[in-house]
Amino acid sequence: MLAVFFMGIPALLLVVTWRRYATTRRFIREGVHVQGTVLSVTPYASDNTELRYTFCLPDGTELHHEYSETDEGWWDLRPGSPVDVTYLPEAPDQSRPAGAGVGLPEALLSTFVALVMMFISVTTLLHKPQRAVDPRSPSLPQYKEQWKAPRAPPAKGPRPLGEY
Repeated sequence: MLAVFFMGIPALLLVVTWRRYATTRRFIREGVHVQGTVLSVTPYASDNTELRYTFCLPDGTELHHEYSETDEGWWDLRPGSPVDVTYLPEAPDQSRPAGAGVGLPEALLSTFVALVMMFISVTTLLHKPQRAVDPRSPSLPQYKEQWKAPRAPPAKGPRPLGEY
């Protein structure tokens, strides 16, 4: 259960990051750039800022959209300010401010963090903790006295008084 949790979260982080990067690349390759107008900018307590904007398609259809991202620097924009918008021609309801999204540096950094998290998780889960050994346990190897050379035989003749 722990393995699923500690491996699943970094894996999910990898999938989400690379999907967002792929979407950003798609907007760069296939997106149509138009001039939009800011409707509102709403900063949140965290570093997120929500940008509401409107833009017109070539046929005159006006679309309203909102985009929220971590601190993109939109707090300087005021309602009525122009904003560059990129939308997908086959799905004009999918749009974002030009240049917004996940770039390669952010994707690589997230990948590095996720791989470090996975490595730590795997090494932690595979590490067997050492059990404390009870010194009274009979499974401990018994101490065997090392072989000692025999003592020299006593000298012949009368012994000195100190040996008695």
